[in-house]
Amino acid sequence: MAGEIAQDVAVTLTLIGAAMGAGGAIASQVIAGVITDRREQRRSREEAERWKLEADAKRRDRQLDRKIELFAQLLSETQNVLNSTQMYGNLNQETAESLVAASWQVLAITEEIGILAPELHEYAQSVAKATGNTVKAFRLRDALPLGTKKRRAAAHQATRAHEGLHSWADLFRQEARSYVIHGPVTPHNDADAALTASLEAWDKKLGL
Repeated sequence: MAGEIAQDVAVTLTLIGAAMGAGGAIASQVIAGVITDRREQRRSREEAERWKLEADAKRRDRQLDRKIELFAQLLSETQNVLNSTQMYGNLNQETAESLVAASWQVLAITEEIGILAPELHEYAQSVAKATGNTVKAFRLRDALPLGTKKRRAAAHQATRAHEGLHSWADLFRQEARSYVIHGPVTPHNDADAALTASLEAWDKKLGL
């Protein structure tokens, strides 16, 4: 900006010197025209820069909106799996198929989160893994005859998988909220260690 002003002054002085014998009125018009043109150029550049900054801000806002949408979709799909696997009886065919579809959908969402919000990718991956484990565990449970030892063992594994998914979904929700408000994200390894200890304590509480 300072350089442009100095350039304006230099041009003005040059034109004044050239115009001293050309007639005051015409020289004044020429000088005023040059200065006005340069100011308009500066104003245009400033306006273009302002629009660029606004466009960048809007683009970032659109990405944030998409991230929030992905977080909500992941939690919604996860909640559907949790709700569908709370029943004690066997899953019907339609429910089983919808759970498989949900686990694939969670994987797809996880991949996009990895691109837009890499800070939460490991958390999303853990949710996706827990979702797949839960669906697999309940389908395995349902494939075994009722009242058998294998069925009871499989039922425990299914319940444990359900508990793990619930815990990972809660952790993801907590970290996603912090991420959205630009807060810190807990290192994934710390969260993983704490959750593993919690599930082991849960096993001991049940005497398993």
